[in-house]
Amino acid sequence: MDMVTNHSAIKSAMLGLEIREDVIVDEMMRNYMAYASHGRVTLYVPLTFVLSCANELAATTFLFVAVLAHLAVLAVQTLYAERVVSRFDRAGLLSPMHGFTFLTFMSGALWGLTMLPVNRMLGENVTAAVMSAAIFICVTVTSALQAGLRQFVRAYLAGFALFLIPQFLYRFETMGFTPLIATLVLIAMLIWIAEIIRRQSSATVRAQMENSLLADQLADALTQACYFSQRDSLTGLLNRRAFEEAAMVTKAKSGSDATHAIILIDLDHFKTINDRHGHIVGDAVLKSVAGAISQSLHPSDLVARGDGTVARWGGEEFVVLLKNCPPEQAICAAESIRLRIAAYRDENWPDALFVTGSLGVALWQGQSSLQSAISNADQAMYAAKRAGRNQTRAHSIAN
Repeated sequence: MDMVTNHSAIKSAMLGLEIREDVIVDEMMRNYMAYASHGRVTLYVPLTFVLSCANELAATTFLFVAVLAHLAVLAVQTLYAERVVSRFDRAGLLSPMHGFTFLTFMSGALWGLTMLPVNRMLGENVTAAVMSAAIFICVTVTSALQAGLRQFVRAYLAGFALFLIPQFLYRFETMGFTPLIATLVLIAMLIWIAEIIRRQSSATVRAQMENSLLADQLADALTQACYFSQRDSLTGLLNRRAFEEAAMVTKAKSGSDATHAIILIDLDHFKTINDRHGHIVGDAVLKSVAGAISQSLHPSDLVARGDGTVARWGGEEFVVLLKNCPPEQAICAAESIRLRIAAYRDENWPDALFVTGSLGVALWQGQSSLQSAISNADQAMYAAKRAGRNQTRAHSIAN
């Protein structure tokens, strides 16, 4: 068991999984309480057997009262367990279980009291021997069922021993040492077995929680990997492949009759910016322009209506898709982007640094391909550059 525990600890350290022992105990407690809220009905069978033997043991009244008391304890335990499970679901961690521990002690004590008429006739009545065996079996099984929680096992066996052992001492002359020694050995073995089961249960719960945590971490890692596989590492915008996929999804959802607009943006004299100010400043410009373009497509911008898809197309080029957008509105959106780029200033930039862009607009409609629409936007963009840069041109103008 120590090897298993050490292996689990090593694996947890390697995976970076930190599950505190109190969290494991709380989970074991919750599992046990979920069982206790309905599983204690199984104890009604031995209690019924006790009542059926009452007449033969000439202790009808005593056993009837003992069984009623035991049923009352079981009922309160069931209600207590349901309340604990409900509170656990709402709050997370369990509070100290002193009340339930006392009820568990009482359950063991009532089994010890039930042995009182049995011990009186043990050796003289077959029913007493059978009933004694049944009670000890019931105590053993119940101890095993709550073995995962040390405090309950010890309270249960303490109650049983506290009310049973004095009976053996009182009848020592007629019963001898054997019942007393057998009971003490049984209780010691039950505590030992319960401790083994508790460790195994703790290791199982830890493994389950680690697996669940690992599964969550893997799911998060896959989500992040999927996200970053679609993003440009510098600007955070969609990369070319992700943009093409998003555009095709938009096309499929909108239908062949829809008219979309493509805006291609190329920063003017970007190589000069890198040569004069360095690539660090160049990267900062690209990130700033990416933010400016995205802000131009914010839902509050009535021109773009917030339904654009933005991507870094490559180098200093960016591309925008506006769905269900007529030509006039697409040109207005492009002009809004151009003006925002030209007006952008950053306090960390050199004073002489000014950024502008040349934009080309083209329509994507009917059965035409995305590549042809981007090619048309590219032609319009180069028309803007030939016209003096820092301008917007539509494909019809380029041709």
